[in-house]
Amino acid sequence: MSEFQDILQRLPADQVLVRGDGWRVDCRSFFAQAARAAQEVDRLALDPGARVGVYARNSLAYLFLLWALWARGFVAVLINRRWPTAQASELLGLLECQAVFTECAADWGPVIRGIPVRPMPPVVHGQLVGQAVAELEPFPLPDMDRPATILFTTGSTGVPKAVEHRLESHFLNAAGSNENLPFGPGDTWLASLAFFHVGGLAILFRALLGGGALRLCDRPEPAIRKCTDLTHISVVPTQLMRWCLEPELVARLKCLKAILLGGAPSPTSLIGECIALDLPLYTTYGSSEMGSQITTTALHDSAEHWYTGGRLLRHRRLKIDDAGCIWVGGDTLFSRILSLDRGVIDQPAPEWYRTGDLGILDEAGYLHLLGREDNMFISGGENISPEEVESAIMELPGVIEALVVPVPDEEFGHRPAVFVRFYHGIPIDLPALCARLKERIARFKVPDYCLPWPDEPPMRGGKLDRHSFRLLALQLIEAQGLKR
Repeated sequence: MSEFQDILQRLPADQVLVRGDGWRVDCRSFFAQAARAAQEVDRLALDPGARVGVYARNSLAYLFLLWALWARGFVAVLINRRWPTAQASELLGLLECQAVFTECAADWGPVIRGIPVRPMPPVVHGQLVGQAVAELEPFPLPDMDRPATILFTTGSTGVPKAVEHRLESHFLNAAGSNENLPFGPGDTWLASLAFFHVGGLAILFRALLGGGALRLCDRPEPAIRKCTDLTHISVVPTQLMRWCLEPELVARLKCLKAILLGGAPSPTSLIGECIALDLPLYTTYGSSEMGSQITTTALHDSAEHWYTGGRLLRHRRLKIDDAGCIWVGGDTLFSRILSLDRGVIDQPAPEWYRTGDLGILDEAGYLHLLGREDNMFISGGENISPEEVESAIMELPGVIEALVVPVPDEEFGHRPAVFVRFYHGIPIDLPALCARLKERIARFKVPDYCLPWPDEPPMRGGKLDRHSFRLLALQLIEAQGLKR
């Protein structure tokens, strides 16, 4: 029996694992109801090790289904619920899934691309509808060494990669996280990130190992306001920036034990705001390829460390090459990656994986992130990192968000254009902005165009979509006849 199988077998039956509005599920009920879901899966008569798609929003049924699939030795293919059904069905076909569970079963029909479609297990008030859980046999423990999940990560080209993990790598990621950021009995972590993203899924494994509970919610903001038992939350910078503008939310955030901030580079202005508000912040750097967190700050780190991605957690390895690129490895690294741009290309896990992120390690081992290698562009023979320019802009008074993209230029090849989101009522003043920037960065890095922040900023995978922002910049510059 593996270490994690032994931990699961010894979980207290009455330990609360999942909470919702007016209900809660303890470990006994969770595993018993997952066994009920497994019986439904058995009726599909799938091949051993088959891939099964899940295309749904966060729910208790989602968690029951995941555990049912793992116990039967199947691989859960977790597809972004925000993707259109055409894209979702294409990925299901490329990965040769043998079934898909979805909330859209009524719309999809019984079969899509030759793949059987099944509705998500019906759950009411924390209980599966149907056979009573007391009638079920003991639930088998899943094999920790078998492939368990496929999650999707998207690069700068927009072509998704399918990242496969074993259950053991998910648990090892959680073990390193819990050692650094305790999550135990009496704690509740808001499931504010989708389970089809690795940062959302990771909370389940932290709860199982540490003894804390997940809190399901439809929308995080109302849940923060009304749920007095919340202690932990995972957020991305755009979420936290918005919440810091609302005094009621700030008051609730200050009562938490931990705000885990990651998913994208954090603006220095946001970190400064969190310091000023005395929020319980933990900054982190992670990736789908490593099962979530790689580096994270610790409880007793000083506020100046919040400007970094923290230090390496246990079960991981990290190094930086001569070009400044971050490489990662260790026990939490994926088992393989399936590249989907030219069919399914199977890439087993190497000893070291090149992330494409740029950074430096200081003498104390804290990781300072410098941006993405594939975001960098050349202007007049000089390299420009959009993240560096964005960071400088967001230090200016009145700026909430900034995003820099390259636009074609006859003289220099490309020049930077910036979308800026100001506090309400502050107008765009390009000359003033440029004058302030010249005091902070090289003149050739100062943007030539300052564009208004879109009402509905394009997103992909929970992050701002730079490719779409670049297309929008070209449209605005052409439509408005803007000049440098």
